[in-house]
Amino acid sequence: MPQTLREQLAHALSLKEEGNFYFKQKDYTNAIKKYSRVRAFLKPMVPTADQDNDQFVSMIAGKGSESQLTKDEQKQATTVMAATFLNMSICYFLTEQYKRSADRASESIGYQKTIKAHYRRAKALAAIKDYWGACKDLKEALKMDKSDPNNFKHELAQFEALAKQKDKKSDSKLRGFLNKTQEVDQE
Repeated sequence: MPQTLREQLAHALSLKEEGNFYFKQKDYTNAIKKYSRVRAFLKPMVPTADQDNDQFVSMIAGKGSESQLTKDEQKQATTVMAATFLNMSICYFLTEQYKRSADRASESIGYQKTIKAHYRRAKALAAIKDYWGACKDLKEALKMDKSDPNNFKHELAQFEALAKQKDKKSDSKLRGFLNKTQEVDQE
């Protein structure tokens, strides 16, 4: 079992590679298990969104210099944590667990905002019919790269159309409900 933070980081990287191996084999369940273990090993060395990075690094630094992480290692841990959540997101998406997929993409964004994370969350949100949420994420991705090499504008237009269509159906159902309520009140 790894003892120092540096050993934990190395072990987490190894687990991530094992998860990637399972992912390539399309064994998403075991990939998720490995990625979850990566998260467990990295959590003590990655600041949460509400923690100051320098303060966090000071807090986790042990008394001996060999137990301390350099700023580059701490940055690497954060990057690996974000990538791990992103990998979990795609695994959940491919196993049609869309809510979990969106949640893991959100966690990835919490560590590192990337175009890919916003796109993955958009796809997961669209799969659970949260089209306006999907539109918001695609707009964020477009802000990050205005050249739009992935043609997000096309998907954005599709999701906006689906959102408007869903809103129209909801409005229609609500009007029908209100009309029935008025008829009961008049009797």
